[in-house]
Amino acid sequence: MIEKKGQEEAVGFVAIVIIVSIVLLFILGIVLRQESSSSTGSLDVRQFLESTYKTTSECSLDQSFSYLDMDGLLIECGRNSGQECLPSGEKVCDLFNKTFSTMIESAWNAGEDSSLKGYIAEIYYQTGSNSSSGNLIARFEKGKCGGGYAADEFIIRDSSSRGSIKTVLKICS
Repeated sequence: MIEKKGQEEAVGFVAIVIIVSIVLLFILGIVLRQESSSSTGSLDVRQFLESTYKTTSECSLDQSFSYLDMDGLLIECGRNSGQECLPSGEKVCDLFNKTFSTMIESAWNAGEDSSLKGYIAEIYYQTGSNSSSGNLIARFEKGKCGGGYAADEFIIRDSSSRGSIKTVLKICS
């Protein structure tokens, strides 16, 4: 009789340990799913922004026709949105918006039928040392962002002034 009581207690203890382990695994699964549903610092997004801003645009500001990279075009847009490109006569900001929109569309094929459901890109021109605020230069948005996403930001320093340009890109899955 004494041996049976000890065996019953051991079986009960093992059953409690198993139940507690299952509950902990369930909670751990929920926590891991929530953490993976949103993330920041995506290498893919960072590399896209770096390569986009090093692409040569179709804009020159002088008669020597030295064409600006996209980052130079964006800096000029932040400084003076009314400036015109040579030879087209198109405004700097209009050309940047058109070119950036084409690049983001071709790189991130977002839509309901795609694994990427949407994106949001916001570009700010910031002056001085206050990096938390700035003037919105452009915003590009497509699809719906909910659930998981990959995001990063990219900052371009304006060497001729104390300003900088911050691009925040969020790719939603």
